[in-house]
Amino acid sequence: MVDAGFDKTRIVLQQWNRNFRPSRMQLDGRIPDLFMVSSMSLHSEECLDLIRDAHRIDSAHRPLIIAGGPHAVYAPYDFFSANPARPASADVAVTGEEYVMLSLIEVLLSVRGRGDSMRSAFVHARDSGALDDVPGLVYSRVGASGMPGGTDRHGHATPRRRSRRAAASGPRVPTSEPPGQHANLSPHALPFRSGWKRGVRSARSF
Repeated sequence: MVDAGFDKTRIVLQQWNRNFRPSRMQLDGRIPDLFMVSSMSLHSEECLDLIRDAHRIDSAHRPLIIAGGPHAVYAPYDFFSANPARPASADVAVTGEEYVMLSLIEVLLSVRGRGDSMRSAFVHARDSGALDDVPGLVYSRVGASGMPGGTDRHGHATPRRRSRRAAASGPRVPTSEPPGQHANLSPHALPFRSGWKRGVRSARSF
């Protein structure tokens, strides 16, 4: 995301920030335009809890919720609820590598009007068919809010393409949320080099 020009990006790792709640998040005093969650199947329930909490944000200000990671690749429909008692869902699941997500963002920016949110741009792109040519997406066509309605849990899936390896490059600006017990985001991200060293130590602890 940083390499694509989204320098106001914050990475929150649950092993560092167990109390983080999306409903409390703000960057520079604003609710972010995008909330992206990535999960393995092992962590899918915690991921769904984060999505449900994000839906506590007032609909007028709620960010676009994008689900990804291994669980989205193999079980993308798990991110969409058909239970009226628990209606919170992702807006869209990305079932491919990073270029699929960036293709999605590119389409949304191309249809986004002045002053529009990314979520309203998504609804417009979805309803107009502008997302049909982006491979590897799963989303519901039902409901103006982008949420599935009734028993429609299967939604719409665009065809997948063979994955391709993207060039690996790390972000050069601070993006990681510092470890802590807070529910919201810190005013400043963890310095890049400090975050890299801490991440290496964390990976070695498993």
